[in-house]
Amino acid sequence: MESYSILVVEDEALIAMSIEMTLQRYGFQVAGILATGEEAIDLVRISPPDLALLDINCAGKINGIETARLIQDIADIPIIFLTGYSHEDLRLKAMEVNPAGYFVKPISFASLITAIKMALEKPAQ
Repeated sequence: MESYSILVVEDEALIAMSIEMTLQRYGFQVAGILATGEEAIDLVRISPPDLALLDINCAGKINGIETARLIQDIADIPIIFLTGYSHEDLRLKAMEVNPAGYFVKPISFASLITAIKMALEKPAQ
């Protein structure tokens, strides 16, 4: 399996560490663990990862959905959203940026890994 790099934007340290350990256990490289959308955009400009996991309510001035829009302007990478909220209106807003996945916390890591693999292995359209 190719070693893909994944950016994690999550401002809750324990969740971020759990995600990082899980990704590494499955052979993925972690491109960065960042707390804000602004930091994510800066990293993507310098070195785009293969996929981004974005907390919809990340710290900083812009939320995860706006971060996804800005990342998609820079790089064509799959986005998977993570959120602590299951509100339908939030999900519909997130769907506007065509994410590869949407997970409500607490996250099933087995399901997340499956979604990541599917997003990375999806043929180009």
